[in-house]
Amino acid sequence: MTSGINVGQIAAPSPVVGTGGLWRATLGTTLPTDTTTSLANTYKSLGYIGEDGVTIAIDRPSTPQYSWGGWKVASLQQHYNPSLSFKLLQVLDPDVLKAVHSDTNVTVTAATQSAGTITQVAWNPKLNVNSVWVVGGFYQTATFRLAIPDARITTVRDQRLSHQTLAVWDCTLELFPDSSGNFAYQIWDDGVVAVS
Repeated sequence: MTSGINVGQIAAPSPVVGTGGLWRATLGTTLPTDTTTSLANTYKSLGYIGEDGVTIAIDRPSTPQYSWGGWKVASLQQHYNPSLSFKLLQVLDPDVLKAVHSDTNVTVTAATQSAGTITQVAWNPKLNVNSVWVVGGFYQTATFRLAIPDARITTVRDQRLSHQTLAVWDCTLELFPDSSGNFAYQIWDDGVVAVS
């Protein structure tokens, strides 16, 4: 695909129907290297995400440096902090609850003839565990994945329990660098195959 003005390089991604758009796995799980190979069973889908999708924020503030006389001569980066924000809609899903509250704080008891599946969540200050995360979706023929080797939910905003709105877990996922110094790997496949 050539550069310049090209509507084939525009995207408004949606999640794949039936699989969702956000997955989580144990730290150290192999990352995908393409956009179409099925993820290993160790990846758990976190189901429906709020209609705003996933918001990517890259915080890299810089401080300008000036020479004698007041000329700006440089701008020094203070830090680099990428994060993702999203709303998890399936508040009853044990995998969602594990992502929000940490795996060891969630206990699931199978349904019986007298009660449904019971999910118990312990709320405590235990640090949430870092995990591997994948965001994926498509737009027309294009597919994409954002493979995140090391991240954890660090912020959970207020949850409202009301008959007038859905209860959601409104989260921020903070990313950390892998052994190569990378926080994530973004992969796009435009879907346009070569013609022989």
